[in-house]
Amino acid sequence: MLFNGKINTIIHKIKHNKSGSMTIEMIIALFILVILVCAVTDVAVLGYRFFALNMSNSFLARTTALQGGVMSFPPTGFGGGSAAYQDRTEISNILTRNFSNAGITSWQGKINDINFRNSDVFVDYGYPIVTELSIVHSWTLLSNFIPGTINQTLISRRVAVSEFKRNYNNDRGY
Repeated sequence: MLFNGKINTIIHKIKHNKSGSMTIEMIIALFILVILVCAVTDVAVLGYRFFALNMSNSFLARTTALQGGVMSFPPTGFGGGSAAYQDRTEISNILTRNFSNAGITSWQGKINDINFRNSDVFVDYGYPIVTELSIVHSWTLLSNFIPGTINQTLISRRVAVSEFKRNYNNDRGY
């Protein structure tokens, strides 16, 4: 109660003093400026993470199209053999490294609505491939001024066409 009385006394003195009202205005303006700086910083981080998400998804779509999918082993007859083929573990590690460089800790990926991190995905020659990567972005600085946590899901989709012709006469299958 004693502390509350001192605050009321200080506010009363500031209100009845002309330079005190200017101090209040400057404090409010400074507070608004801090919120603006935090919002702009969060938007810059959001843009950087969305750029990393799009670049990673372009890599996934391009690689998936060239390989005709993503599997845990190279298909028979793949040009360059296993040295040129990027299996699903290798692609997952590359994407995880790209995302960690951008400050993204968790992500999800799908190829034709199949989670390629858990199962093989094969798309025959000439058929469309739809890749989708998603992350959850938290507005960390702006959340300090607005109650609650502000999260946003960022999704990137790419469409490509499978370029690998599978030899069904001499194939190991899945």
